[in-house]
Amino acid sequence: MLDLLLIQPACFDVVSPNMGLGYVAESARQAGYSVELFDLNRRLLDLCRPDELEYWQNWFLPKWIEHPLYNGEIRDRFGDRIDGLIAEICSISARFYGLFISRSTNPNGLNIAREVHRLKPWAGAKVLVGGDDCQHERVAYNHFNHIPYVDHVVMGEGEVVIPKVLSGEALVAGKFIPGEPAANLDEYAWPTYLEAPPKAFAKGQMMIMGSRGCRWARCRICPDRYDGWFRARSGRNIFEEVAYHRREHGVQTFALADPMFNGDERMVAGFCEEIEKGGLGPLAFNCQMSFSHSLPESLVERLAAVGMGNVIFGLESGSQAIVDEMRKGFKIAKAEETLRLYQEHGIRTHVNIIVGFPTETPEDFEATLTFLQRNAGHLYQVEENNHFRIYTDHSDCGTNFVYENLDRYGIDPETLSEDRWVSQGGRLDLEERLRRQALVEELCASLGLGRSYKKVGVTLAD
Repeated sequence: MLDLLLIQPACFDVVSPNMGLGYVAESARQAGYSVELFDLNRRLLDLCRPDELEYWQNWFLPKWIEHPLYNGEIRDRFGDRIDGLIAEICSISARFYGLFISRSTNPNGLNIAREVHRLKPWAGAKVLVGGDDCQHERVAYNHFNHIPYVDHVVMGEGEVVIPKVLSGEALVAGKFIPGEPAANLDEYAWPTYLEAPPKAFAKGQMMIMGSRGCRWARCRICPDRYDGWFRARSGRNIFEEVAYHRREHGVQTFALADPMFNGDERMVAGFCEEIEKGGLGPLAFNCQMSFSHSLPESLVERLAAVGMGNVIFGLESGSQAIVDEMRKGFKIAKAEETLRLYQEHGIRTHVNIIVGFPTETPEDFEATLTFLQRNAGHLYQVEENNHFRIYTDHSDCGTNFVYENLDRYGIDPETLSEDRWVSQGGRLDLEERLRRQALVEELCASLGLGRSYKKVGVTLAD
């Protein structure tokens, strides 16, 4: 009997293995416990017809998160195949069944949890959940307190506490088990992905972690504002993981999953130094950074030289008033200077845009369009172009400040839903937000700015 069977529900990224489950698996394995991974997400994808692959694209996310559970179009199309995979899961004897739960995997994951709890081959088996929807105490309680088929919820980082769960020590906490984040991230064993099938690395890409938390942690629109304990791995430790995956899995391109890779200059410099020593051949890596912190030009030059190809910045708006109200922590002029610096050193720059923040006036929106026009020569693409949503179920802590301050933003509670809220006396409604979003798309096309995806003719390979 296994100690821990980790389960990846659908729908989730298939470019590289789930990094969170990889860390949990490695922690359990190093503590002497047996662990395997059942990647239902990838298994389901393998059962799909070519015309069904688009269900793994970003714009199909709303169909995966329909409630209750995953009834509706997803149930009608994939239900029989999902049921067959769940039956296979339930044929595997394990002491604990651990599921990764995020916004996109929540309905499918809870359906798996319910069926595993009902059909588990061993009466004493427990269903354990963790992941993005379990990171913060309020969200975890809101989602799982009333669900009888989830036995335990690990809230926050699980690497330290998972061995204590498997030994029984942590179970005295009850249903909700607080995570125990380590001060030194180098103490975590990075994932080896021994459980992952070879096809998990077929694209030659992988997501890795250089730091956790956010050094700024004050944005009113971002869940990372709750993760203010910023910690960074050493450059040497990151390089050792990169070298392992390059050697064992043939990975060529690495995506740093950090909210702000530029949050620790020593980490960045140390990583560059290890790569500069040579031995791995050409590398390619991409990351996210924040305009609220800067790296010296000499270090930007080194990043470009060792293989940084792309960097994503959360601009959100070209209006200083909106950026200030979001508490992004930067000046528009500084953002323009930063984009120019990275582009001049050959690093492709991307920005995220959010239109329709509750206080965004027509003049504020026009400032965003003007920003894109003025800086088109220093931009590679608009990575995300979204309209502002308010998640009333608290599944995204990043919008809770707005949700809890409706009067401040002039939002009529009677109109409140994820998409259909109204502010500014009715002038900023869903129709207007969608109009602004469409105008950004049109401008990107006219300026020749790339987009992270388009809804026409896109396949999974793209």
